[in-house]
Amino acid sequence: MWFFSVIFNHLKLKLKTCPLNKRSSCHHELSSCLLFWPTVCDQAGLETITISPTNSSSEFSFNVGKPQRFEANSVTYWRWKWVTVPATFTTGIYIYETYNRYGSEETQPAKNWQVAWYRFLPLKTLSRLWGWVHDLHLPEWSRSALLSLYVNIFGCDLSEAEEEDLKKYQNLGEFFRRALKVGARPIHEDDLVSPSDGKVLHFGKIKCGEIEQVKGVAYSLPEFIGLPTWKQENNEQAPEINPQDPSLLLDCDKYSSYISERKDTSLYHLVVYLAPGDYHRFHSPADWTVHFRRHFAGDLLSVSPLVARLVRGLFSLNERVVYVGQWRHGFFSYTAVGATNVGSIRIYIDEELKTNYWKNRKGTQFEYTFPQPLDVRKGDVFGEFNLGSTIVIIFEAPNNVEFSVKSGDRILVGKPFLKIAQK
Repeated sequence: MWFFSVIFNHLKLKLKTCPLNKRSSCHHELSSCLLFWPTVCDQAGLETITISPTNSSSEFSFNVGKPQRFEANSVTYWRWKWVTVPATFTTGIYIYETYNRYGSEETQPAKNWQVAWYRFLPLKTLSRLWGWVHDLHLPEWSRSALLSLYVNIFGCDLSEAEEEDLKKYQNLGEFFRRALKVGARPIHEDDLVSPSDGKVLHFGKIKCGEIEQVKGVAYSLPEFIGLPTWKQENNEQAPEINPQDPSLLLDCDKYSSYISERKDTSLYHLVVYLAPGDYHRFHSPADWTVHFRRHFAGDLLSVSPLVARLVRGLFSLNERVVYVGQWRHGFFSYTAVGATNVGSIRIYIDEELKTNYWKNRKGTQFEYTFPQPLDVRKGDVFGEFNLGSTIVIIFEAPNNVEFSVKSGDRILVGKPFLKIAQK
């Protein structure tokens, strides 16, 4: 409530003290402010403010919610019809906290009809609208109050940010994508380190072509990254793959033999969930070479830990971008998974990528083979989300690796999470 009171009082003062000869500019500035709050104002039942100068017959106004007619030479302030805004705001925070606090590992997966209804929601459209909102210019006077609210709710550490002054962020997107100070995330000397800040959802060896997104809930590796057609692109001697042949998707041993480069290795995975308060850029976890990109146009379901426990195959349903290549031990893939309000995924080495495009139908795949392999160094910034989401890395490594993390652990960019014993 204090946050909205600050804004309302400021606007009232602005209207009272604005000189007549500058009313037009005041009107423009206040309209810009209100443009940021269309949904909030509609829920709050806020009404039109009409201002009529005493020495002029001209009239200008800006509308919020349902327009009303007011007498000339008056300023009618915003009125609450009901207490929807604080109730909605508090409910949203309560749901978020409940997801994180009470979504226990014993939560039973959702039934098929429940998942179907969830997927029916217009989450892609809402995510595009959110993308528009977070790029709206914020008036300088509102930035500290608005962004401080976000910082306090989600526990952002501003001392790490390259720019600590909240007034310097012109919109929400700039704040979400903020850079960190040099040295804030030292990169460990191990071959493989964490690609992002966040919570470890799951990790381990991939068995029979299935990856655990959380304990007890798995998804198919072939469905997640698709057929290994990149093998043919990079190796003329690779066996030909028939996309119409379902046996490769059903036979996990056959599929793994196409993926793996060596006989004395296994495939492993690490899943890291980036919460809204985390640093939203993600980095390269190793020195590797990128050959191929596959973009899956899909849903934008929430990837919070609770939803990951409820929805089987969640990461295979969502929009995602898979980058495939090689590192010192063989196969390596890096996947950025979209989520609700995170339809836009930016990858710095791939400016042609465009996600959550309205013309892309769900289930469509877009493939691209880079003309020249791209070398990526460990610790390099790889891409960014606009809010929070999930990173999945799948990699080939010797059979004697030992993970040094547990599910639920908080991890930071550049921190080690496994040991590869030296022969």
